[in-house]
Amino acid sequence: SGKSTLARLLSGIAAPGRGSVTLGGAEVSTIPLPELRAKVALVTQEHHVFTGSLRDNIRLSRQQLTDLDIVEALQAVGAGPWLAGLQEGLDTQLGVDGLPLSPARAQQIAIARILAADPPVMILDEATSLLDPTTALAVERSVAGDRRTVLAIVHRLDIAETADRVVVMDGGRIVESGPPDRLRDSDGVYAQLWRTWVGQTPGSGEDPPTQAAG
Repeated sequence: SGKSTLARLLSGIAAPGRGSVTLGGAEVSTIPLPELRAKVALVTQEHHVFTGSLRDNIRLSRQQLTDLDIVEALQAVGAGPWLAGLQEGLDTQLGVDGLPLSPARAQQIAIARILAADPPVMILDEATSLLDPTTALAVERSVAGDRRTVLAIVHRLDIAETADRVVVMDGGRIVESGPPDRLRDSDGVYAQLWRTWVGQTPGSGEDPPTQAAG
């Protein structure tokens, strides 16, 4: 539906062919890249773990982070339990010759890396897709906090339900927008998706053609 393209436009990775994307009244394409990256961060499902310590992997986003900052970021994304089990803690080596990580743990590190940078705007493009539903919900709520705008592109509607506003895209266009409870009661596209999600109507076993971005 164009959700990932929208995320790239909002984060300044891609520029619109027409129209504009603004942040605080400024055209995103005119904001110097270091300043833009400090304000807007995009986390995709294409997570990366770099050779080095766990500490180094998180500090890539902000070199002045303390160990406490790093631990808090990892705990916020649900990595606290397995972090506590690491004999070498933050000194644990990752990468090709380091500690093998499951895709879910690698995804937690990628999210923690950006969370520790503390940007005012975070765009999550299926960034919690590899986490179990309970952890994914907790991470989405933790990332949002009270001081940050979060745009979450999701397939799981239980996560969309936690948003203040849901935007539904179909064929590259916005077809619905509003609080999730109002959209559920409107009998539109989102309501149909929701009924399928909770099992009130039979599903086809395939991803629905329209997805929700909250």
